[in-house]
Amino acid sequence: MSKEDTTVRQEAVQNPESYRLTVLRPGGNDTCLIAGIIDDAATRKRVNDAVMESYPTVEQVGFVDLDPASPKLMMAGGEFCGNATRSTAWLALGGQPGELLVQVSGVSKLLRAGVTAKKEAFAEMPIYGDPKKIMEDPDIPGNYIVEMEGITQYIDFRPLNPAVSREEVK
Repeated sequence: MSKEDTTVRQEAVQNPESYRLTVLRPGGNDTCLIAGIIDDAATRKRVNDAVMESYPTVEQVGFVDLDPASPKLMMAGGEFCGNATRSTAWLALGGQPGELLVQVSGVSKLLRAGVTAKKEAFAEMPIYGDPKKIMEDPDIPGNYIVEMEGITQYIDFRPLNPAVSREEVK
């Protein structure tokens, strides 16, 4: 961790209302990344709650160390987040094309992430090789529960209810 990240981390732990952050929109939903990894889950939650209150469009909060030699991402809830991983790579590479390995919460191995020549951020998904990790929802046949390392995805193939907007679904 860089000296600057250590200072920011100490400041955030002591005063969760005072920290350096950036809000990105990598996949249509706002992701907030805060400089400095905070190990304490209770402190991450306090900072997360303060951010969510101040920035109501933010859907997830992560804490980052942007050292390009060993970038790290710790989500507020300790889960994996693909959009935050892509955003971490983008910031660590300064938006320039390249590839790196990112240590991400909820995942046991380093994940490959980076920026393409077309300036598109990408990230490896921590997918299990076991097809048993994909299960049909017993309550709603045709929909699926997909277990991944650090997160579970729900795939809903039902048509969107016309009374509900796409923004409400997010």
